[in-house]
Amino acid sequence: MIKWFFQHQWKQETRSSIWQKNVAMNILIGFFMLIMLMYLITLGVFLEKILESVAKNVPAEISIAKIFIYYALFSFIARFLLQSLPAMEIVPYLHLRIKRSAIGWFMLFKSLTSFFNFMPIFLFLPFALGYMTDVFGGFQAFVWFASIFFFDLTINFKLIYFKRKFTLNPKFILLFIFGLALVFALDKYEIFSISNISLWYFNQLHNQWLWV
Repeated sequence: MIKWFFQHQWKQETRSSIWQKNVAMNILIGFFMLIMLMYLITLGVFLEKILESVAKNVPAEISIAKIFIYYALFSFIARFLLQSLPAMEIVPYLHLRIKRSAIGWFMLFKSLTSFFNFMPIFLFLPFALGYMTDVFGGFQAFVWFASIFFFDLTINFKLIYFKRKFTLNPKFILLFIFGLALVFALDKYEIFSISNISLWYFNQLHNQWLWV
């Protein structure tokens, strides 16, 4: 059923007159995305050296554990501004014998195709295959990367929920901006360090079973 939905969506996009008129624009967007991917891969390959030069005498995995929360916040904000809610023309399917849950599952799966969901692969996977594998072994490196990847997917699904709330009630946007500003203010004046949150997250992996 999910495959059937994707086939319909692909035919709808490729047969659209707007898509056919904007072929050159689509190629240009794809070119810029390819350049961005190359930058991400390069950053991922040299991430260990960058962290060692910025935070000397601090293990690279600890540095990532401290700054990962900033990456998560950046990912959420960027998704909120650039990633649209998964939507499809469901009217033609309403008279068919299709479960609403199947349509809902398809919309969730469609959100997984967002560019932001692939960023951890290009940014953190080279670091996991290189540094983490050499220091802690293949299995631990796999679990470490999986924890980052699935955490990022959690951000994706949480964004869908919150953005829908923001659409229904714009007041939530003001609360979100106020909360975000408060968090950064507390972190700036060293009242509360948000980096301790991500450090605690990775420490839990360490203490429970990651390095066992």
